[in-house]
Formats: sequence, structure tokens, C-alpha cells
Amino acid sequence: MSQFLSYFYGGLPQLAGLFSASLVWLGLAAIGRVVAPRGLSAAAPVFGWGVANAVFTLFGVWTGISFTVLAAVLAALAAGCSVVVLRREGVAPLRAPAMLAALALPLLILVSAMGASQWDEFSHWLPSAKFLLFHDGFPGMDAPETGASFPAYPYGWPLLIFLGAMLAGPAIENVGPLLNLMMLLGFGVVILDVVRRTVPGISGAAFGWPALALAALAVTILNPAFVQKLVLTSYSETSTMVSVGVAGVLAWMLLNQLADRDRADAALVWQWALALIVLVNTRATNIIFFAIFVLAWLLISGRDGKIAFPRAVMVLVAAAVPALIVFGSWRLHVAAELPGAELTIRPVETWFIGLIPDILAGMALVASKKGVFFALMLIVLGFGIRGIIRCRTDLDRFAVIASGVFLGFNVFLLFAYVASFGQSDALRTASYWRYNTHMGLIGLVFLSLAVAILWRRLNPAPVFGLWLKRLSIVLILVLPVVLVQKIRFDLEPPKPHFRAVAAALADTIPDGGRYFVLDPRGTGESHVITNFSLWPARRSVGYLAAVHRISEDTLTRSLSRPRITHIVLHSVTDEVRRFFGLELAGGRSYLLARRGTDWRINAEWPYPPGHRF
Repeated sequence: MSQFLSYFYGGLPQLAGLFSASLVWLGLAAIGRVVAPRGLSAAAPVFGWGVANAVFTLFGVWTGISFTVLAAVLAALAAGCSVVVLRREGVAPLRAPAMLAALALPLLILVSAMGASQWDEFSHWLPSAKFLLFHDGFPGMDAPETGASFPAYPYGWPLLIFLGAMLAGPAIENVGPLLNLMMLLGFGVVILDVVRRTVPGISGAAFGWPALALAALAVTILNPAFVQKLVLTSYSETSTMVSVGVAGVLAWMLLNQLADRDRADAALVWQWALALIVLVNTRATNIIFFAIFVLAWLLISGRDGKIAFPRAVMVLVAAAVPALIVFGSWRLHVAAELPGAELTIRPVETWFIGLIPDILAGMALVASKKGVFFALMLIVLGFGIRGIIRCRTDLDRFAVIASGVFLGFNVFLLFAYVASFGQSDALRTASYWRYNTHMGLIGLVFLSLAVAILWRRLNPAPVFGLWLKRLSIVLILVLPVVLVQKIRFDLEPPKPHFRAVAAALADTIPDGGRYFVLDPRGTGESHVITNFSLWPARRSVGYLAAVHRISEDTLTRSLSRPRITHIVLHSVTDEVRRFFGLELAGGRSYLLARRGTDWRINAEWPYPPGHRF
């Protein structure tokens, strides 16, 4: 029993992370509700996030002002907006979030107890947030080393982790997963709002306990794009999913307004602009989604006889320009301060044109293994084609937007495999499923609309609705407890061992030390964990893992550099024993320190029982 309860308990960092993540999200919601008071109010945190993105990017790029100062200004703005909202609306805006928090409490507690565990958390997203915290600004020529894989990536998502760390301290790793979960739950309310606005017969009761429980299930456990090792981590997949979903919904609402009354609500246009700012400033490739939304908007405006095309273009320009200003500012900063710090397109003559059939086959193979999601998106694509042909109803317009996002981004992925990825990654279509999850919520909105319309038409007996309501509440409360071991993937060995060794190294390797990670039987995961834990006081010189086919010659070339002061050894082979001339047992991690031209064991840590080598 105590072992089971330990899954839900993470000590003081758990409470600090939960407090800071909640405060950041509520603060953004307050800002969003004040600066964009009408329209899609359920997405208020996203609009507040858009304000934060614009403030930090524009001031950070063009003025170099301290991020601590900007964070203080944003905190004051959030406090002031909270007062305005409470005076204007009372506690009504807190009703749905409070109910959602109560329904998702077991899951929130479980996630708040988790620590970082995934490769890209350690190699990019957390180091990026850590850099903002340590350097109080963006990287540049004066500070180009961030400890992250791609320093030139936009900082819209690490910014939120940074704000959480400002409140609760730099050691908090659960802020990102908690914010991701809060984003998803909040998008469930967006879906309810969209269904209520669109499907006749749905009233304000849509925000009752059963509906909120069903919405929470829909965006988490029942969401075909819900991958716990992406969502319940500090990865940016969720923030991209949410920003794509919100931007798609707002584009659709604006097109409906233009079709129904030949004008668009200025508040809704402003909300779309803020959502697009979040979109382009979350991931480098999200500018492709931005371009797809522009093309889909122009296509629908041109095909739909109810929409005045010139007016639609004016609305598009008004919403797109703020995002382009933020995006352009960051691109100018990258060009001037961070050249070569991101993925690039290879010269045309090196593109893998001849491999396109094999790459397409690889994409199809991945899709066949994720049948539910891709079946849903193919249905959306079918409705989208019909929408282009006839484009008459609200659902037609949304189908065109959602299918355009799915088809357009997959065309881009094919281009990326051909023109940017290495040959091995292109042939195995690396991360193809992961990238497709970015479209999961916009597909889920379409599915929710279709199911709600069908439910109203079929008008099933009330008993079915009653049982569905009861089941939804039970499932959202019980499933996190039932699936606790599956959700606590951060405890999968050998990650906790690597984390413990990295923490001990901080007290063993002196400041300024240069270390090398050697793990000939491992994946290299031990290196990214160690690098994240020790940066910036101690710097990694490199690593070798199983993929490097380690020989004695390889060891000589890699470890002969005089600047290496320590070697972190996580697994042992005969070649390693011969090279060092030391008695090195399996089942232990070692810290080797340089003594003249030799290496000596400085510390060692046994692996936990049951670890496989």
C-alpha cells in the first residue's frame, strides 16, 4: 500500500510545482479575459499566453531588458487583471476551472509528483527554460551556449516553464507537465463551448459536472492523439496541439460570422491574432501551420458564396500581422545572434528525391499502427473535400480547415524528410507519429461536433444519457488510479539511477570541470540527463554510447583530450576495462578522475536490484 501511495507523493517540490503552474495558468487566464473579453472566452489562458509571448519576444529582442523585470511586469498585469475580472464578473469565470480541477484531481496529483524523464526534456526544453532563468534573457553572441539542442528554437513554451520556476525555484521539473495537462483540460471547455454554440438544443448545462467530465476524458484518455510520454512531460507537443486547435476554431468562428452577417467581431479577430502569436512562437515548424491557416482561409473565402472575399482578406491581414511581427522579430534575432543554431534545408542536389517512395511507405506503415487517429483524420479529409466542392454549412467550413491542416502538414513532413533529415531518419520516418499528434485536437473538435449533431438527430432514450454522465465522472476519477504505473513512466529504470548519479556528481565534480559520459551499453540517455543536471557550472565534452560502436581506437581518440577532467562511466565492456586498466565491475556507475596520464576511480554507485544489462 505504501508503495502505491508513493506514486502520488513527491514531497515539497510536488506542492511547489502544482502551486506555481496553477498560478501561471490562472494569471494568463486573467490577462486573456481582460484583453480579449468576448468571443471564445474559454481559451482565455491562450490569449494571455499570446500577450506574454509578444511582450517577452519583442522586448527581449529589441531592448535586451531583463526577463526578471518583464516577469515582474507580467505578474503585476496578471494581478491587476484578476482584480478587474473579479469586480466585473465575480467568481463565475472560476467555476468551470474549479470543477475541472476537482474532477481531474487524482491525475493532477499524480502528474505533480513526476520528475523529468524523456530525452528531449533533458536535451532541449528544460535546458532552454533553465537558460532563461540563469541568463535572464535570450541567447545571443554573448551567450550562445544554452545547454539545449537547438538554441534558435522559439522560446514561447520554455517561457512558461521559466515563469513557473520564477515562482517556485529552478529545481521544479513538474511545471511543464502540469501546464500541459491544464492546457488540455482547458481545451475540453473550448470543445464544450463550440458544441454549445453550434448544435441546437445544447444550453448552458453543457458546463455541468457530467459534461466537464466527458470533456476531460475526450482530451486525455479518449483522445487518439494523447501520448502520455509527450503530454505528461515538458515537451511542446501539447502546446502546439492546443494552439493549432484554438487557432483553427477561431478561424472557423470568424468565417461563420462573415458568412452569416458579412462582418467579423473585432474582439474575435484580436483573439485569433493572439492565438496565432502563440502558434508561431512555440515551435520553429509551426510557421507551416500558420501558412496552412492562411491558405485554408483564402480557399474557403473564395469558394463560399456567402463570404465577401475582400472583407475576408482584411480580417486575415488584421489577425496575421501581429503574429508575423513576433515571428519576424525572432527570425531577425536568430539571423544576427544565433546563426547555424537550428535545423537547415540541405542543398537541392543532396535531397533524397529517389527515396520518396520508401519514405511514403514508411509514413504509411506508421499510420497503419495508429489506426484510430489516422482513420479519424481520413474521415475529416473526406468531409473537407466535400466542403471544398460545396462549402455551405458551418461543418463544411471546419472540415476544410481541419483537413487542410492534416494534409498540408503531412506534405511538409514529406518535404522535411527529403530535404532536411538525414538518410537514416528519413527512411525510418523519425517522429512521424509524434508530429501528427500536433493535429489531434483540431480533429477532435470536428469529431465532437459530428457526434453532437448525430446525437441530437438520433435523440436516444434519456437512460443512455444518464448512464453516459455517470460513467464519465467515474472514469475521470478512477482511471488515473487504475493506470498509475503506466502514467508514472518517469520511474522506469534506469532513468532514476541516472538522475541520482547526476545529482551526486554536482557535489563531486568541481565547478569548471569538464566531463565525458561513457555508456557503451546505453542509448546516450545518461548523457543528456547528466548534461542537464550539471550545466552550466560543469560542461560536457561529449559522450559515447552503443550507437557509436566503441573500440579501443575510438576510446583513445575521444578520451585523449587534455581538457577532460572526469569521466562518468555507466556501463562496462572488455574494451573499456582494457583501456583504463582498472577493475571495473558490471552493475555499477563510476566517476573516474584524471591523475596525470592515468584515470582513477573517484566514486561509484551500484545500480538498483533488478536492472538488466
